[in-house]
Amino acid sequence: MNILITKIKSFSITFWIFLYCLFTFTIGQYIPIYFTNSNFSFSFYFVIFLGLLITSYILVYKTIYLPEKDNWIYSSLISFLSIAIISILFGFLTLGHIMLTWTDTEPIYIKKDNQNIIIVSRYLDEGAFGGGTKPGDYQNVVKRQLTTFLKLETAIDTNSIDKNEWIKQPVK
Repeated sequence: MNILITKIKSFSITFWIFLYCLFTFTIGQYIPIYFTNSNFSFSFYFVIFLGLLITSYILVYKTIYLPEKDNWIYSSLISFLSIAIISILFGFLTLGHIMLTWTDTEPIYIKKDNQNIIIVSRYLDEGAFGGGTKPGDYQNVVKRQLTTFLKLETAIDTNSIDKNEWIKQPVK
């Protein structure tokens, strides 16, 4: 029994924080739940980005530098190179995420029985690079308020909705 317990590898809290931050920047981006306040969203992703960098530095230090600290030149060089590569990769991945935003143009429909559920047309704003010029840059989405700080946005085809349940908004 004691052998079985020693075989089970326990992971540190640093590893679990690293996995959460990695999940947030990868698979978590495909979950259609968003923050209603863009300032809070920016702060959240900034903290997650810093957490990802700090935990990756700690994990590199523990797995590369400490086992080879007798040969400190080799371990320092490998640690520095791996941390530089991780920083550059995470920087490029998150820089694009922070700069690209979906911008609402106008509401198209409002649900009759619940005024908080609306269908809007939005486009991808690429900052200095433009945006909204390609066919894939526009989409219609249904916005539902989940809580005061979270909203659910899902793409919808306006041809397939029941027009009796929705109020069409005038085009401005």
